[in-house]
This record gives sequence, structure tokens and C-alpha cells, in this order.
Amino acid sequence: RSRTDPMSWDDVVVTVMVRQIPRQFTQLMFLKEVNARGFEDLFDFLYLPFDLKKGINVGYGFLSFIKARYAQDFRSEFDGVFLDKQIKAKGKPLRVHPA
Repeated sequence: RSRTDPMSWDDVVVTVMVRQIPRQFTQLMFLKEVNARGFEDLFDFLYLPFDLKKGINVGYGFLSFIKARYAQDFRSEFDGVFLDKQIKAKGKPLRVHPA
């Protein structure tokens, strides 16, 4: 990859931060997207902070995988992906970083 992450991806990284999540996505919508792409039962924690006053998520979330290789597979699958047309129009794909 051409860009660098604040932390290195090594064999012990199991928790990832996902940035640029479309703001209208609920935690359930994001969970369904993750599971639909083959990651069901491969993580034990998903958190998508929600701004109750605005009624939208804050644009980032965290997943903790049960094995480091699943975190790396998740990065390969989701990093650089657009989850909706509005975000694609803005040119802001998902970014996955070790957390």
C-alpha cells in the first residue's frame, strides 16, 4: 500500500478502526455489511459510536477479530471501499487501520 498507518500491521493486531463509515449507517446496517462480506463469527466486538443529538453515527467504528489474520483479511476486503453512492461522490472510501 502506498499510504502508511499510524501503527504497524503485525501478527498480533486483532482490533481495527474503520473510518469514513457513511454517517447514516446504523450499527446493525454496518454489522450486516460486514457479515455479508464473509466475516460473520470472525469477530467478537463491533462498536459504531452514535450521535444521539444528530441521529447519525460519528463516522468511525471498531471491530475486534478473534484472530489477527481475520483483521488483515478485513482490511483487504474493506479498505478503499465505498459503502454508498454519496460517499463515493465525495471521494471518501473506507479506511481501515490497526487500533
